[in-house]
Amino acid sequence: MDSATIDQQYNQLQQEAQGVMQSLQTLAGKLKTAADGGNQDAREWLLDLRELAINVQ
Repeated sequence: MDSATIDQQYNQLQQEAQGVMQSLQTLAGKLKTAADGGNQDAREWLLDLRELAINVQ
């Protein structure tokens, strides 16, 4: 495998990871809004999402 291919694949992986992170942040925002509105399920899901994000890191 040449260095150009490795660089290309690394850049693609990095872009995909950024997309996943953006999706997680969007979901966290929605859950926080619901939790702030008094939805206890959303509060619990937000805590679960935070734990997942820590594990992914």
